[in-house]
Amino acid sequence: PEEPRGPEGVTDEEEDGDELVRQLREYRAFKAAAAELAARDTLGRRAFAPLASPAATVYEAAAERTLAPARPADLLRAAHRRLAQLPPAPRLLALVPRVSVGEMAARIAERLARFQGRDEVHFGHLIAPGAPRAEIVTTFMAILELVRRRRAEAHQETLFGEIVVRRAPVGPGRANVAAGEGEGDGAEHAADD
Repeated sequence: PEEPRGPEGVTDEEEDGDELVRQLREYRAFKAAAAELAARDTLGRRAFAPLASPAATVYEAAAERTLAPARPADLLRAAHRRLAQLPPAPRLLALVPRVSVGEMAARIAERLARFQGRDEVHFGHLIAPGAPRAEIVTTFMAILELVRRRRAEAHQETLFGEIVVRRAPVGPGRANVAAGEGEGDGAEHAADD
């Protein structure tokens, strides 16, 4: 029986033999490299020879760079250019607890009641330093709500001047209103308006 031949007339056994010879040569090259590394290791030389010869490598002296000729404006521009290349910092979402107008009105009324001899407070003192805009607006709306409920009075001496909030005087006909009763939607005061 004749052996099957490939398209170029080479038998399968010949191809297998060529492949085995190639693998044997590769194995011998790796074995020689391993022996070289083992010899270096036993001699205590853990440094390896460079791939390029030292004569082929040409080192040029680096130009000396100083900041002396740079003006502050040049340095600032360079810093801006570098900062422009950086990715933008992630924006952090600060979760600030929201206070309703009703809660703020209760706080202001409590503060006015706390001052026994002095029942007035300046608008600026009701707001914490650095308070967000939403808190300032809520405080202002709470003052308006207290005025509407007749639990407080607001006065402003000059245009754009400081707002002074006072506790509303409690009279015989206003005791229920000052105590917080009848604070609904304002329909009970329709006859007064």
